[in-house]
Amino acid sequence: MATIALYSNQIAQMSGKLGEVKKTVGDYKSELFSLKTKALAIKQSICNMEDVISSIQASTSVQEEKVDSLEQVRGSSEQFIEDTYRIDGNVADLVNKRKDDFYDQYKYLKPDREKNFWEKRKNDLKKIGEWCKEHWKAVVTIVLVIAVIVVAVVATVMFGLPAVLAFIGKSILCGIVKSILSGIVIGGVIGGLISIATGGGFWEGFEEGAFFGAVAGGIASGMGVFFTGAVKGAVIKLWQTLVTGGASGVGAMLLSDLGDVVIKGDSMSLKKIVTDVVIAGVTGVVFAGIGYGLSKAFKALKLKMFNKGGLDSIPDKAKDIANQVKAKNGAAPQGYKGGKVYQNMPKEGAQKLPEGISYKEYDINPYVKGQNRGMERIIIGDDGSVWYTNNHYETFTRIE
Repeated sequence: MATIALYSNQIAQMSGKLGEVKKTVGDYKSELFSLKTKALAIKQSICNMEDVISSIQASTSVQEEKVDSLEQVRGSSEQFIEDTYRIDGNVADLVNKRKDDFYDQYKYLKPDREKNFWEKRKNDLKKIGEWCKEHWKAVVTIVLVIAVIVVAVVATVMFGLPAVLAFIGKSILCGIVKSILSGIVIGGVIGGLISIATGGGFWEGFEEGAFFGAVAGGIASGMGVFFTGAVKGAVIKLWQTLVTGGASGVGAMLLSDLGDVVIKGDSMSLKKIVTDVVIAGVTGVVFAGIGYGLSKAFKALKLKMFNKGGLDSIPDKAKDIANQVKAKNGAAPQGYKGGKVYQNMPKEGAQKLPEGISYKEYDINPYVKGQNRGMERIIIGDDGSVWYTNNHYETFTRIE
């Protein structure tokens, strides 16, 4: 707004005020004229009014000059006001143009009160973009979770909940998804606790840990599929576990550092990136080895809990056939019968294996034409479990 506009009402009243002054002088002149007329009517025999009349005539002339002067002042003031408004308008246009040019060049200095609706929305979007840039790991993690939820909801609507649950139990893809989700939860909690321990905030550490866990979980699950040939339940060896752990740590840390450089624009030396990757790889190998050992110990404990018979009663050939079957991705060894689906529908009084798992049966004795195959069998589930029966499916002892 131009400066003169602040006093526009006062300036606009100048002409009216001058007009009132002129009217007052005019009224005074009229009164003098009336007084003169009345004075002339007085007889000189009563009072000599010549001096009074001369004085009144002189005053009347002075008032006429004042009226003329006021008229000139009024005209000049009106012209002045008109010129002032015109000049002030030109200055206002120039100031606004210079202001717009300045804000076009330095948009970040433009105050919010000067912005229009779309400029404010654009500024809001810019702030959102800056937040996403700063917290890109959280964005990636949230997108992964939303994608999983959307797929689960759509699949449930299309195929029904029982079919989806059965698919989850058997699908390799769903195994990868579960690894990613578990990595998000476990990694996020561990990252948050570490951040608190080092003087940071929980959610700051959760963001880093959840992203790291999601990437590491996805890599580990994918490499597990690669090593087992996509055969669910196949045993992964120690060296494969260690390689998987190291690769998961390296991949997650490398993606994290490169993302910070490319997306956030952080300055990071090659030496630091290499150091981070090496430390993450070594850490992944160490934790993978610890996990492998704990897994073996837990499996041994489970065997003691689930077995109805004793491990000492299981012949070595049963364990040997089970290992050969797994090594051949479910095919029976040469010279042996097996590979058919075990329905897990025992007769009354017989033991039933855990449900929700697909099983296949195998002989543990070589097939000889014309001879009875005997009563010993092993049952292998798609979850990696191995069961031994010596009474043709009446009772079972868990081997693995």
